[in-house]
Amino acid sequence: MINLYHFFDSSHLFSRVIIAKRLALAGLVIMLLAPNLYGQVFTPYDTTSLTGIQLGPVAWGDFDNDGDLDILAVGSPRAGPVISKIYRNDNGRFVKHADLRGISIGSAIWGDYDNDGDLDILLTGRDSTATNIAKIYRNDSGGAGFVDIQAPLEGVRFSRNAWGDYDNDGDLDILLTGESDAGRIAKIYRNDKGAFVDINAMLPGVYRGSVAWGDFDNDSDLDIFMTGFTAADSVISKIYRNEGSRFLEHPASLVGVFRRGSVALGDYDEDGDLDLLLAGETSAGPRITKVYQNDRGRFVDIQAGLEGINSGPVAWGDYDNDGDLDILLAGKKSNEQFDAAIFKNENNGSSFRRIESPIAPIDDGDAAWGDYDNDGDLDILQIGKAIGNSLIAKIFVVHPICWTQN
Repeated sequence: MINLYHFFDSSHLFSRVIIAKRLALAGLVIMLLAPNLYGQVFTPYDTTSLTGIQLGPVAWGDFDNDGDLDILAVGSPRAGPVISKIYRNDNGRFVKHADLRGISIGSAIWGDYDNDGDLDILLTGRDSTATNIAKIYRNDSGGAGFVDIQAPLEGVRFSRNAWGDYDNDGDLDILLTGESDAGRIAKIYRNDKGAFVDINAMLPGVYRGSVAWGDFDNDSDLDIFMTGFTAADSVISKIYRNEGSRFLEHPASLVGVFRRGSVALGDYDEDGDLDLLLAGETSAGPRITKVYQNDRGRFVDIQAGLEGINSGPVAWGDYDNDGDLDILLAGKKSNEQFDAAIFKNENNGSSFRRIESPIAPIDDGDAAWGDYDNDGDLDILQIGKAIGNSLIAKIFVVHPICWTQN
């Protein structure tokens, strides 16, 4: 198989795409002479409409229900106060739509908590006055306004959060972690018809970690994956099984990670259960990135040979549309060098191969897959501190012009 991809760093002057395609198609003549060659054509674009930031997350979401992905981006710019911005996707160009309470070292995620058909926002972190906050913004009238509902959530920094319907009552609940004024916490807030109630889940408080909901045991309720630095100064990576009224620790020999460790769930081997992608700094010092195969609830390190990173994301996504999940990672390696890479899933997960790509090596940043241009393949949104200490906000458009040769 021969695959040829463009990755565009884009503020989306689509007329240039036509030129790029013609140049790449010309390259196919050369490729025909090399049937085992795997290559990419890279074309950069200007992204001046997005503010370069670090120490914050980014997220894709269609807040205005117009059929294309918009951007939520929060963090610290090079100069001025911390920001939380919503950018509207206007036919491939991104236009600032709204400013929320600015934060950094926090979390920002989309979710329709009130089931009215549009995406709301959960925002946590430290604001420009060094106050820890946790806010839910209700999306009114398809994004015409975002209203702080004054939810009784505990403010946190160095936070990671996740929406998920853990009690199967049809609305989104909240898993919230981070460092509050009182210490490190991990709380579940049950959504009770739009009011959020702390269920006293008795989870160990963590910060500088990562969290995710996922049904690892296929019993039709959401379990918890959690990493971070606890109040007892231990570094953990834990799974908590949902038992209805409580969450019990599931025995799993996972390496503990912190300092913006990252966790992602996905069925990379297509066997019907959720596997685990885990990255971060260990208590012993080295940074890791590991794939754990879910073998009927037993998580086995497959020794994938990925670059170990912290202070950045890992994410599953099928960038090449071959039906299996590939890996995106970005962050700082154990030797303090910045990195960013895509690893291609080969032979149904038996190995992952690093491919050439133009995504920027970063530290203290984030990245997310999403098809913002609706062309059927995943693009990449990326923020963070790049080599040379510049702050970036970039979109890389993955545009396949490929064919198969046996």
